[in-house]
Amino acid sequence: MQKIIISSSSFILSEHPLWEVLKSKFTLDFSFVGNFSKSLLKKNEKNALNVCILFANDFLDENLSIYLNDNEVKKICNPIVELISVRNNFSQNPLIIGLAYDPIKNLLNSVYQITAIQKIFNYLQRQINKVQKKNRNIYFINLDLSFSYYGYAKIFDRRNFYLANSRISVEGLEILIRDLGLVLNRIYKPSKKLLILDCDNTLWGGIVGEEGIEHIKLGQDGIGKAFLNFQKTIKLLSNQGILLAISSKNNEKDVLNIFEKHESMQIKKNDIINFKINWDEKYKNILKISKELDLGLDSFVFWDDNPFERDKIKKNLPEVLTVEPNDDVVHWPDQLKELTELSKFSVTKEDEIKVKQYKIRSKFVTEKRKFSDEIYYLKSIKLKATRINIDESNITRAVQMTQKTNQFNLRTIRYTNDEINKIANQKKNISFLVKLKDIYGDHGIISLLLAKKLDNKSIFIDTLLISCRVLGRNLGTWVLRELKNMASKLGYENIYAEYIETNKNIICKSFYQNHNFEEIKKNKYDFEKKYKLNIKGKIYKLNLKYLNIEAASVYD
Repeated sequence: MQKIIISSSSFILSEHPLWEVLKSKFTLDFSFVGNFSKSLLKKNEKNALNVCILFANDFLDENLSIYLNDNEVKKICNPIVELISVRNNFSQNPLIIGLAYDPIKNLLNSVYQITAIQKIFNYLQRQINKVQKKNRNIYFINLDLSFSYYGYAKIFDRRNFYLANSRISVEGLEILIRDLGLVLNRIYKPSKKLLILDCDNTLWGGIVGEEGIEHIKLGQDGIGKAFLNFQKTIKLLSNQGILLAISSKNNEKDVLNIFEKHESMQIKKNDIINFKINWDEKYKNILKISKELDLGLDSFVFWDDNPFERDKIKKNLPEVLTVEPNDDVVHWPDQLKELTELSKFSVTKEDEIKVKQYKIRSKFVTEKRKFSDEIYYLKSIKLKATRINIDESNITRAVQMTQKTNQFNLRTIRYTNDEINKIANQKKNISFLVKLKDIYGDHGIISLLLAKKLDNKSIFIDTLLISCRVLGRNLGTWVLRELKNMASKLGYENIYAEYIETNKNIICKSFYQNHNFEEIKKNKYDFEKKYKLNIKGKIYKLNLKYLNIEAASVYD
């Protein structure tokens, strides 16, 4: 279980039962609560994650002055910022920083001047953001956004402060834990990939089959504006790499007519990766979408105004996240923006062109079915793979793939930026990303290999993954061929590999056997002990000269 070390500039009721929601998923260590500097400067054990909750009020004697000039603010805050920077010089463990403040509740005092507490908060926020840009393992939580939304009077508790040195109330603690849980969940679990939408009374008001394109509610006035803004929010998600699909019980011609001709439609036909417009049960259509796109049901979000349809999806496809929309459509844009399952820390170039890439995938699958000779077909599409080094420009993509790729992922190990950096920068390890092009277009970065040195003669494949949207192109064999060439130059003779089976990566179950690897059974324990590896699946070994790379000939 992942260990989380939590510290704070003041106590945060660490014994309260509310923490149980996180304790069920993580091992929490509050040993440094009240002494955040000691926590940050301690060299933590491997893979532990630091959480530091800072209250701006803790860095100022509020009774001295409610105002500070800029130099005084810097004098107070710079040691804290320096502490955070120093911490990242010796620790590559992820760090979550939460920042909040209890404002002075006197309107007249703040008419012309920003109070000292607010100045400290603002300065710390700016400086932490600057440090964050240079260190990808830092995650910043602006707790003030949540605290101000729910109301400072409810969040901060003077009695708790004087009795237990804790500035926040139980309600405040609940919100802090919720926000912390959201960030932790996204660090260790990828966002959903596909938003499936109904049409009538979801993308527009009214039923197109009864009212016609002229009378549906979608535009600049009244309730039509709410549907318009809902579509704008959907479009924003699409631009950030969330795929869109339609599942609607309707006449296909009527729906496509709106997509193509209604001047207020914000979502265009080309924004949709898959249409299922018919009178079949929606859960059956969603199963077809899953199969056609090679995406797991647990990466889907379903949005439909009809509670009857939602209940059927919940019953038949419990893996799909079925949203319960607010009864009033005016709240839908905000509800969709606040849907954390679709939220990301960052957006990569691959995210921005994902719709196009999945359409390419669909066309590839359709064309491939027409050929009986797979090798002939693959050679005909002029595959070109390119090995690229891992650096600051692409490491976010590397991390994203370890978090999201499930089907062709031999070990399914999730990594952070700094964990990948550590592997990539270690001498005699082999690591690279792969870009792919063919006649269908540029697929971008779609594969990652991380291989670790075991000894002077042996190397271990730590991670080998390929994005599902380019499966069926023998790319795994090409990656092994590149590994063989690089490993041979470094003097390696043997390759070890592990396959950890999950309910999603059955597709690559025979990958190593198909390339002449042999499973180690009798000496598995000795192998673990010798190289200090924690083997959870099947372990394989191969002498480099016997590697079967024939399938990579389609790239020649």
